[in-house]
Amino acid sequence: MATATGHASRRPASSKAHTLKGGAASAYSVASTWERTAQLDDNQLRVIDAIAQAVGQRPFPVHLLEEPAAAQGFASASGSKGDSYVGSLEDAVLHNANQFHKWHAELEAACASETEEKYKRYADLLRGYLASCDALQGKVSTTLGMFDELLQLHAQVANSSQALSGSTETLLGEKQALLEFAEALRARLKFFDEFELAANQFAAAAAAPDNAELMPLLNRLDDCIAYVAANPQYADAVAYATKFRQLHSRALGLVRGRVQTVLRQAAQIVQAAVAEAAASQTATAAGQPGLPSRAANGQQQQPVGRNSSMGRAGPVLPEGVEVSLLYVRFRAAAEPVLKGLFLDLEAKASRPEYARLLDDCRQMYCQIRLQLVEPRLTARLSSLASQPLPQLVRSGTEQLLRLSQLEGQLLEQLFGTTGGVVPRLQQLGPNGVPLQAPLSTFLAEGLRPLLEPLGQLLYDLLRPRFVQLADMEVLAELIDILQHEVLRDQLLRRAGPGGEALMPALSRALADLQERLIYRSQAYIKDHVEGYQAKADDLAYPAKLEAAAAKAAAASN
Repeated sequence: MATATGHASRRPASSKAHTLKGGAASAYSVASTWERTAQLDDNQLRVIDAIAQAVGQRPFPVHLLEEPAAAQGFASASGSKGDSYVGSLEDAVLHNANQFHKWHAELEAACASETEEKYKRYADLLRGYLASCDALQGKVSTTLGMFDELLQLHAQVANSSQALSGSTETLLGEKQALLEFAEALRARLKFFDEFELAANQFAAAAAAPDNAELMPLLNRLDDCIAYVAANPQYADAVAYATKFRQLHSRALGLVRGRVQTVLRQAAQIVQAAVAEAAASQTATAAGQPGLPSRAANGQQQQPVGRNSSMGRAGPVLPEGVEVSLLYVRFRAAAEPVLKGLFLDLEAKASRPEYARLLDDCRQMYCQIRLQLVEPRLTARLSSLASQPLPQLVRSGTEQLLRLSQLEGQLLEQLFGTTGGVVPRLQQLGPNGVPLQAPLSTFLAEGLRPLLEPLGQLLYDLLRPRFVQLADMEVLAELIDILQHEVLRDQLLRRAGPGGEALMPALSRALADLQERLIYRSQAYIKDHVEGYQAKADDLAYPAKLEAAAAKAAAASN
């Protein structure tokens, strides 16, 4: 029993504890705990095994052997009955040591059977793995056989390919020769093949006007037109030249439309910002009581402008706000798209079609800028209309010169130093070298469509008052202001390159003043000189002089 117990102590307690339930589990837990806490070493276990073997072979006592057979039968019956226990293995009721030993032996047998069952399942699993390995080995053998067949087929293909190598090399040589011939032919026909590609790209650019591929498309079309024109001996060269020119004209029209769209969008942005600033200023002025108005002061304003649009001009914005809206914001909206485009067009301006396109773009720009600037200048001139005439001339020309300077800077930023003006036929110098015109001349020519109508606004404001003016001293003062202060000094110093565009309007105003002065001088001579008749008082000399001297002496005393 000790041997069985010693061997049972070596089995894992966890598998037995999971097998038993109830009281059997508790009893087994106590036994396993005892054996873990009171373990014996190997020498002690060998001693216990020897004692167990000696005790197991001990004979029965003599008095037990001499008892009657009936007594032995009764003892054996009672002994066998006393060794039995009541209940199952999990919930057994034990009354003596024999029952405990029997229960413990059965418990050891159950645990051993469970452990043996686990190893049987593992053995079955290993047999399954072995069968899988045998099947895999069979497949590997089959695959190796297929590889052998594949190697044989590969050898056959290699032998047959060697037979074709000569013919293949011949074909490759012929192919290379054909490729070289096709490449040479393609190099000559490349420009003709560009037509289809350019037509497709033009259709895409027409569907999306903001596409940045317009100028590259025009560059390719220029190259194609030049090549076809230089090689008229090719078949259909005339027809392709006509197609290229038509497509080129359509592309130029698309560029023109794109420029117009960008300028209009920039103008809309500026107009919206100006309207918002004017509304804000009007609301601020309306919220301040007691602001005097010109109508309340009895100051009558004269209409200004070709269409008398003074009432639609709106309030006068501060100069800083006006410059920020009309110039900075317009430039921010238009320059990213148009500046590079205008530079490309200017680089090609030696060709007539590009020169016309650049001129059309500049004309559109001047028209849109005129729509933006004219109402603001009208409002400023309207605010100055109540001033005395000399001060009005100075203030009006100052506004016009300031506007000319700002417009010249904006035109130069967008169109470059030439202002979008294509140089005309230049004059030749004494050595036959063309004379280079100054850049200011190009800018002045570019600003002329914009500044001449603005100068006409000031002229329309001043001329009615010039006609009504009868004082020759005021007329002489105004002539001096226009001739010396404005035309000789300020026009060249403050107006910038656009001063030449303002010269016609200011010269007409000066001519009107001079004509008016001549007329008033003639009228004065006729009325006061030719028709003069002397009176007695006028001829009372030296009495008249003595009376004047006496009056001066009395006044000094």
